[in-house]
Amino acid sequence: MSGGHWNYSQYKIEEMLGDVGGYGQVILNYPKTAAAFRRLSQVLGGIEHDLDWWLSGDSGQLTKTDEDMVLDILLAVIGGTDGISTRGERP
Repeated sequence: MSGGHWNYSQYKIEEMLGDVGGYGQVILNYPKTAAAFRRLSQVLGGIEHDLDWWLSGDSGQLTKTDEDMVLDILLAVIGGTDGISTRGERP
């Protein structure tokens, strides 16, 4: 059953993190932190959804590896790959 493992928590994750990242005072005073919360809301919600589908048997194999998912999370926190080389060193 899709969504059954964590009670459709994808939407809770996206909503809660999105609320923090979309809150006016947070955006005004901590715009980079707010943006990271908004990015994380989408990335973590998507990963939760993919894991749930995989556990539910709705999809055979995940298209991303464990390392890929962790990298997506880290990139969401730092804001993407701008200013970072492929080896993780600052240019």
